[in-house]
Formats: sequence, structure tokens, C-alpha cells
Amino acid sequence: MNFRRLIFFYFSISVVKATIISVPEDYPQIQLAINASNAHDTVLVSQGVYIENIDFSGKSIVLTSQYLFSIDTLDIQTTTIDGNQSGSVVSIHSREDSTTQVIGFTIRNGNQDQGAGIYINGANPRISQCRIMENATNFGEGAGIYIRGSNLVINHVNIIGNVVSHNGDGDFARGGGICIDSSTALISNSQITTNEVGEGTGGGIYISNSQVFIEYSTISENRPNNYTYTQGSAIWANNSYLNISHSEITGNSAGDASCGGIYASNMDSIILSHAIVSRNSGSDFAISGGGVGMHLRSSPILIENSTFYQNRAGWSNAVGGAGGYLYDVTGIIVNSNFSQNVSTQHGAGLYIDHSDLSIKYSSFTHHNVPAWGRGGGSYAAYSHVVWERCLFAYNSVGWDSQSGQTGKGSALYTSNSISSYVINCTFSENTEDLVHISPSTTSGVNVINSILWNNTGYPLQGSGGEETQYSYSDLDWLVGNNQNINQDPLFFDSGTSDFSLQSTSPCIDSGTNFYVIGADTIVDYSSASYLNAAPDMGYLEFGWPLEIQNYAEKCEEESAFKAFPNPLNNSLSLEISVPEHQSFDLFFFDARGREVFHKYDINLGYPSAKLTLKMEDNEGTQLSSGIYICAIRLQNQLYSKKITLIK
Repeated sequence: MNFRRLIFFYFSISVVKATIISVPEDYPQIQLAINASNAHDTVLVSQGVYIENIDFSGKSIVLTSQYLFSIDTLDIQTTTIDGNQSGSVVSIHSREDSTTQVIGFTIRNGNQDQGAGIYINGANPRISQCRIMENATNFGEGAGIYIRGSNLVINHVNIIGNVVSHNGDGDFARGGGICIDSSTALISNSQITTNEVGEGTGGGIYISNSQVFIEYSTISENRPNNYTYTQGSAIWANNSYLNISHSEITGNSAGDASCGGIYASNMDSIILSHAIVSRNSGSDFAISGGGVGMHLRSSPILIENSTFYQNRAGWSNAVGGAGGYLYDVTGIIVNSNFSQNVSTQHGAGLYIDHSDLSIKYSSFTHHNVPAWGRGGGSYAAYSHVVWERCLFAYNSVGWDSQSGQTGKGSALYTSNSISSYVINCTFSENTEDLVHISPSTTSGVNVINSILWNNTGYPLQGSGGEETQYSYSDLDWLVGNNQNINQDPLFFDSGTSDFSLQSTSPCIDSGTNFYVIGADTIVDYSSASYLNAAPDMGYLEFGWPLEIQNYAEKCEEESAFKAFPNPLNNSLSLEISVPEHQSFDLFFFDARGREVFHKYDINLGYPSAKLTLKMEDNEGTQLSSGIYICAIRLQNQLYSKKITLIK
């Protein structure tokens, strides 16, 4: 008897077919059609304005306009669900699964404390090809979309003009466009623009205790409501993992708060890849970070292939860091450009505080700080920083004619910092006081394999606990010892910002591939990292393309293996394709490029195999949270992938 029931049940499930229910042909209202639907049905809505507040009521269905079949954006514009300011327009909050979809609507005019446009709680839907606009709450969270305890995909969605107002009673407003709490979300190919928050956080997106991936999207023109303030007007994130790629953060304003672009604190990790962060600002009293502001408690970051330009940090009690303000951060910035950022205090390009950073293949150009400011290109305090193969050009400091006061460190300023290194960098066309080291700096800046040429005024001001050492560098004011030279480097054309070397430059092959200070190895270049007999001085090796090369990206594209999960919290699995019986070497490097694990001559015996590893160093000690490079050396080729360890 039980056997027959089991067979009948299986047969019943296998023959059930999804039904298309049409609105208004079958039912005049969307909610009536939802009520009549079963799991996996499709509710198909024709053009029109539907004044409703709909609830999926636990049904995993597809709710779509005619766009699903027409692929005509006119169907999105003319199929509207209007909430009539009487609650959330769409509610999905009863364990609806990932087959649940909302496709091709304009969702507007909702009014609710949480999720005036769309309210999602404990569900896993997909929202695509929609406009979510003009929804509001007087105080609360997520005027456009509110997400809690859910897994959500947002694809090709425009979230426009949603407002969380401040009620004046001390309630904190969050997430004008989207509020994401204790969830996982993927936002792709979307625009989040002109949303507002009054006296709160996250004008575009608010993120807390979540994992969020943003790709191929634009977050722009988000701002405070009624001229108040919004900290992190584009994105505010706390205690989360955030990965932003191929996206633009532009034109956002924080009002009288910090970080018009991205504000992040106490994060697990942040990755910013192929991003443009531009024209973001606070008002005159913004505290820090026009483009990005990060207070991370030693959490790891990776910023790569990104551009920060024309961001602004205000004055008064401002710290600065118009391009970026990084506090208590560990990680790497690679192949990124900081340009034309404006700070009326310190660090117009980048302000670094209490951090441990490696900055490689990056440029800091066309910055200015005023007469009382410090560090036009970059400012570092209480930090260990390595600038390697970077360009500092056209940076300047202001001068006050009445007081005679002048700014300090047009390119670079260090204060209370330890063991900072400048390796294979070029400094040119900067104004006076090129590199300034405050008296409180515990050790000088060590400059190696670099070019400091054609900067006006005093090249170096101040002194720390130890003298600044110049070695294997081209200096236009002195030679001294340590293999320094004093000859025109023969830039190709500095007038057009081309600081590559001509073929007759004395800087070619004049650097060193190995340099030690005390017990620390500062430079240890393999022969593959330069041409000919020795490295050149300056940030570009003669014979390489002018564009700064991104080796990590190249390795990703050529990779012979897959690494997952990523991010991970314990063990890493590798799927490796190698010639049969061919051995390979495996390495882990930390964010500063230091080897933490290796295993040589691994032979799996098969052309394709899976290998699982615990995230431990060579002594068997568990690795701490951070960004690592997993690399495989196979037949003299190196393949690598970035991985993020979160505990």
C-alpha cells in the first residue's frame, strides 16, 4: 500500500505542468492571479497601471510583463504596479525559492517603513528588467528594495529616485535605493541613481552583515534628503564582504558627512576591481574620503585596475583623502590611477592611516593641497607602506601670501610612519617640498631604483629618526654614494605625461635587482621582472608598453586551474588540468607578495584532478583572514588566482 502511494506521488509530480495566467484576461488584478497560481506558474501581465500592493504569499512563481516575450523596453515602461502610498508595492517574504522571479515592471509609489518598493525577507527571488522608482518612507530602511535573510539576484534593474526621509525623532535612515541585511546579493548590469537618505547612511545601498557582489553597474547622483547628510552616499557597508567589479561610482554627495562614494567599516574584506570612482564629494565640512573611506580594523583589501578622479573631501575638521581614506587596512593597491582629486586638508590622492599597504603599478597625478595641507599625491601616518613602480607627477602644494605658509609634501608626506619604501618610482613635474618626512617619523623613507627629476623647489623637507636613504636612483639635486646618478633621465615626452625612457637614457640597466636594509630584503627581483642586465630606474622598464601591466589579471586569463569556494573559510579545493604524469609546484602568497606556503613536485597522476588543501602556512599554522594569491608553476609558467579567506 505504501509502495503504491509512493509511485502515485512521484507520477503526480512528474506530470504537473506550469500554467500561464494572464492579467487582465484571466483575472483583472495581479493579486487575484497570484492567489489562483501554483508553484512554478507564470503570471503574465499586459500593459497598464495596476494600483495594488501584491504579496507572493509563499508561491514560487514567475511574475512578468509582456517583456518576457517581446524583449521591448516599452513593456517595462508601460506596465506599472502602483502602491498608492499604502504599503510595500511587492512583498516576497514567505520562503519563496530561487525560481521566483519578477520581470519587466515599473514598481512605484510605495510607502512603508521597510521596502516601500519591494520587501524581501527569508526568500530567494530574482528581480530583472525592472524600474523601481519614486518609493518613499518617512523613516526606515530600503525605500527601493529591502532585503533581509535572503539570497537575491538583481539584474538589469534601474533603482531611481527613492527616498528615506528623516523624521526628526532620532531614528536612523538607511538605504535610499537598497537596504541589504544578513543576506547574499548579486547586483549586475543595474543603475542605482538619484536616491536619497535624510541624516543616515547609504543613499544608494546600505549593507550590513552580508555578502554583496556588484558588477557592471552604475551607482550615481545619490544624495542626502533636504540638504542634511548621508554617510557613504553611494554605498555604506559594515561587517560584510563586498566585491565591486567593472562598475562606476560617480557624482554622489554625502552632504555634511564623510564619503560621498563608498564608506566601509569593520569589514571581512573588500575587493574593488576595474572600477571608476569619480566626482564624489562631501560638503565643506565632510570629514574624510570623497571617493572611498574605509575603517576596517586590519581587514584585507584589494584595489586593482581602478581609477579615482575628481573626488572631493571638504575642509574645516576634515582629515582629507579625497580619492580615498584608508584607516587600519591591510592589503594591496595595484594598477590603479589617482588623479585630480581635491582635498582642502591632507592626502588629496590617498590618505593612509595606521595601515600596512603595498601600492604597485599605480599613478598619483594632478593633485593639490592648500597652504595648510600635507601630501598632495599621498599622505601616510602611523603606517608601513611600500610604493613600487608608481608615478607621482604634476602634484602641488598651496602657498598663502599673507602668512607665508606653504603646504608640505606635494607628492608624498609621511608622519609617524615606520619602514616606508619607494621602489622603482618616478617623481617629476611636482612643485616644491616634493617628499616631506615629519620629525615624528620613526624611520626615513628609503628610495631605491627611482627617478626624482625636474621637480621645482626643495625636493626633500623634514627628517625623521633616521636619514632618508637614496640608492640606485637618479636625483637632480645630488649624487652621493649608493650608486646614485645625476643625469637627465631622458623621458620620452614629459610634456604629454609620457615618462617612459628613451633608448639612450642613463637610467636603463642602472638599478639593482637585490637590496637589503638590515635584516630585511627590500628588493628581490627575478630576472623575468626586468629586461637585460639589471632593472631600470623609474616606474617603467624600457622596452615594456607604456601602459602599466597588470600581471595578476594576465595570470587569471591564462589560468590552468579553478579555485573554490571563493571566498572561503577553511579548506580550498583546486581543479587542475595538467599533462598526464606532469608535476607542478604550488604556492600561497599573502597580499604583500610574501610566500606563506609552498609544496614542490606535486604529481596527481591524472591530466585533470581535484586537490583539497587546508589554509595553513608551511609550519601548519592556520592562515589569518585576508587576500591571498594561489599560484601554480607548471613547465616554467606561473598561473595564479586571487582568493579571499574569511574566518
